[in-house]
Amino acid sequence: MKMNEKDKRNVIKFAEKNVKDYLDSCIVIWRDKRDNMKNSKEDRLMAVYYIDAYQSVRMSLFNEQKEAAKRIFSKG
Repeated sequence: MKMNEKDKRNVIKFAEKNVKDYLDSCIVIWRDKRDNMKNSKEDRLMAVYYIDAYQSVRMSLFNEQKEAAKRIFSKG
């Protein structure tokens, strides 16, 4: 199927790996901000919204979410 000129203006070509890597790095950064108890409650809450936003974009583009990091808890 050939695209007309109007349709071509609405298409953005991108390298899937680059976009996925960018989104993943943003998610990791915001997860760190969310988990850092030195940040205010408001900043940690804002981080949750950014994580959700980046995950939503990732889901829309690639139909998958970034897995949550596996946490290692020490026995106290």
